[in-house]
Amino acid sequence: MSSIRIDIEEAEQLHEKIEAVNHEGEEKPWSVDDPSFRYAPKKPTEDPWALLLRPLLEKDKRQCDVWIDEVQNLLIFAGLFSAVITSFVVESYKNLQPDPNDSIISLLSVIAISSQSSSNNSSSLPISQPPFTPAASSVRVNVLWFMSLVLSLTTVLVGIISLQWIREHQSYPALSPKEVYALLHMRTQSLRQWHVPSIFRTLPILLQIALALFLVGLIDFLLPFGNKIAVPISVMIGITLSFLLYTSTYPAIQGILLYIQIRWLGYWQPSPSPCPFKSPQSYIALKIASNVFNTWLKLYKHIPKLRLRKRLASFVPTMADAHIKGIGALSYIRKSYNHPSSWTQHDATWLSIRDAYAQCKQQILSTEGVEPPVDGTWNIFPIFDLVRAIQQTSEDLKRDFASEYHCISEISEKITLSQRHLSWKDFQLLNEHLQYLLLSPKNNDGVLLSDVFKFYTPFYSNAATHSESRALVARIFHHENLHMILDDMLAHGTTEPTYVHHRLELRLRIISSLHLETHGLRIPFSDDRLAQPFPPCLQLGPDVLNSASGEPLEFYYQLALLVEHIFKRIDEVSSVQYRKQLTSGLLFHHFPKIFRRARRTVRSISALWTAPYHSDPRSQKVINKFNETFCFIKDRLEEQLAAQTKHDTHPSLMFYIGSLYAKDLVTNYFERDFSALLSTLKVYKQRTIDAGGRNSEIETMLQNPGIYGPDVFTSDWWKFLDFVQHLDTSEKNFET
Repeated sequence: MSSIRIDIEEAEQLHEKIEAVNHEGEEKPWSVDDPSFRYAPKKPTEDPWALLLRPLLEKDKRQCDVWIDEVQNLLIFAGLFSAVITSFVVESYKNLQPDPNDSIISLLSVIAISSQSSSNNSSSLPISQPPFTPAASSVRVNVLWFMSLVLSLTTVLVGIISLQWIREHQSYPALSPKEVYALLHMRTQSLRQWHVPSIFRTLPILLQIALALFLVGLIDFLLPFGNKIAVPISVMIGITLSFLLYTSTYPAIQGILLYIQIRWLGYWQPSPSPCPFKSPQSYIALKIASNVFNTWLKLYKHIPKLRLRKRLASFVPTMADAHIKGIGALSYIRKSYNHPSSWTQHDATWLSIRDAYAQCKQQILSTEGVEPPVDGTWNIFPIFDLVRAIQQTSEDLKRDFASEYHCISEISEKITLSQRHLSWKDFQLLNEHLQYLLLSPKNNDGVLLSDVFKFYTPFYSNAATHSESRALVARIFHHENLHMILDDMLAHGTTEPTYVHHRLELRLRIISSLHLETHGLRIPFSDDRLAQPFPPCLQLGPDVLNSASGEPLEFYYQLALLVEHIFKRIDEVSSVQYRKQLTSGLLFHHFPKIFRRARRTVRSISALWTAPYHSDPRSQKVINKFNETFCFIKDRLEEQLAAQTKHDTHPSLMFYIGSLYAKDLVTNYFERDFSALLSTLKVYKQRTIDAGGRNSEIETMLQNPGIYGPDVFTSDWWKFLDFVQHLDTSEKNFET
């Protein structure tokens, strides 16, 4: 690039701006410890749960109003139709029994015959009357009409009961928007899974069948009579009564049936939905079942420890209080019979049942669910229904990305806080439960940080350090959860720069926290780390930080800080006291991705941000930070060379990592300091590797296929230092 002369006065002004920026205080690298985000979506002034709830309530109200209007119209028609059928049945059933007039006529005939016989002094046998048999047509007509009447009355009965369900479905007394949001999702899902819409659709069909039966009976009105009608009428009445009995009692026995299904049969269906058949009669049945159940538990406690009790314990081992703790979903089934004061309280318990059930089903906790925090069920739970409701809302309605983000953030924050009073294992499992829901059902094969790292290995006996490390990992998990929801938003609709920048901010925070080892955290590799793809929250692809992607300048500065602190960490762990923790202290498998992104950025800014073209002091601050890293590597290597003895030919970790960073790096603006770094690397190589020295431990580790591969540190690979004075500093031959 040709040199460009600038006016001395302008150069002095530029220098003053740079000095002013540098003296403001050097910025810290972003970390998960930072109290607030810079690029997070702005939180709505109104409660985000209320914003998400409002359109759902409107949609639900429209649907319920349609059902209510339809049922009310059907009730009017069914009432009138039943009255019409009754008037016909009142007359038609007379054909099923003897006519009293026929008996009178027969009696008069006998009297007349007797009188005639007396006058003639002759005797005659009395006329025997044949048994009365109704005509077949009369039987058919009455069967059809009675069935029609029963169906019409059944429509009235089902309509009245279903209106009771809808009234209870729309009842949300004194609940917060978040609680109503979860309850509405559960109740709506219950209506679908229990086929309540099908019941509403069946009501007009019942009336149509009743009308058809009535018309067929009219046609057959004059046909001969046939068989008895008691059986078919009894069947119809039995079906109607069975429906009434089933809908009134099933909510009371559903928990027991679910317990039997889990405990005895070992069958895990999709997340169970509480029966939505909520009516006054079914609530009475639930209260009776609760009283019977709790009475049984009290009696069980007073049964002597004899053979009978042992048999009972083997029959219902987890239904007694002494056995119920720590059984996950089964414990909440027990709580559902704890004298619910309303259907809302019963539904709240079912939210916990569904959440614990989902954890068990995904095989995170086997058959043991995480107990809710001591500060109450609603503070964190129900995760399952809250997340699933947000996901379903995003599919059915226009997405409110900001509200979705802040709602998920609230859930994740409360899970993060739960690590204070949960065991570390339970906290991890609870967070994995949330992440499983965020990944499912469309992308349940995503790679998470917990798939790559073993969080958390307690290296320290100091309680304060132990607590700080746990809290840091919890915050890392929180950032990963936010990254997951942003990934979904950017993949399904939004292209706003705020969300793009915030996702990059989350990535830089997580990467910085993992590499800088804040609070003394140690993160060892997982056993199968090399077989795992890289978590998305640690990716820095070619679409970011390339001077054309539009990020603010502070993102570039954070990348420069990250590279600088990585090399400072390398300098720290190169000392004797850290050497044994070398592998666990540095994330070597992440270096290729970080350095590749940094090299691209350095090439971009060296071409576009040089002083004659870019006089912004903030961009100059980024350039200075990258330049300081070159100088830092060079100075440390020179110090090592100065302290090197004649027989010490083992290269240091700083030399290897510095060479990996410098190779293929083409830059114009940093030509002086970068050339000095290359010269130092060349001298260092001559005194170590060229002299027969090798650090096989470091080379073997970095040549791992999961890091740099076997091609590094070969004789061909080192050729880039053989001709440092002839390096091509043009803007061509950039790495792809």
